[in-house]
Amino acid sequence: MNQEFSKLDQFDSQNYTRWADKFNFQLHVLKLAYVLDPKLSPISADPIPKVGKNVDPTIIYDLEKQRALRRESEELCVGHNKNSLSDWIYDLYASVKDSREI
Repeated sequence: MNQEFSKLDQFDSQNYTRWADKFNFQLHVLKLAYVLDPKLSPISADPIPKVGKNVDPTIIYDLEKQRALRRESEELCVGHNKNSLSDWIYDLYASVKDSREI
């Protein structure tokens, strides 16, 4: 990505509404905002069919590719979220791996 944007002010428990709007906009620019959708099903909830007579192997490849992209998007979202927290808040959420939980 060859875009330049200003660094988001760190959230330090003040002005949450302003910070959240800016953070949400940043995720939209990065095309990661969908990760925070509460209706988004977990990755493991999408079953991958077994290879058989009636299953095209390209479908399985596509599903695995989508899962990999989704995992990467979630990791990026968590990273951007944690990066925008002040140090003491970061320490509270350092072990959290789900961006919706943060």
